Amino acid sequence: MVVSYEKQLQAEEEAYQQARRRLYQEIQEEKERLAQQASRQRQEIDKVTLDQEQSHNRVLDNLRAEYDKAAQDKDSKHKVSPTVSL
Repeated sequence: MVVSYEKQLQAEEEAYQQARRRLYQEIQEEKERLAQQASRQRQEIDKVTLDQEQSHNRVLDNLRAEYDKAAQDKDSKHKVSPTVSL
């Protein structure tokens, strides 16, 4: 009876250790999956941020060009043409 009890206890301990190792492995795999997902999301955020900055710069350049053109047009319309004295 004692030998059977010890064998049963040993089998249960082995099953417990296997389950424990399996759970730790699953946890490690989930950590790696989440780390990869976080890395991809950081890359996406960096790309969106860069795209947004580039778009902002293009809009700013266009506004500056439009402003400069409007200022030049205004200056050319308001210039007084030289008069000829006779």
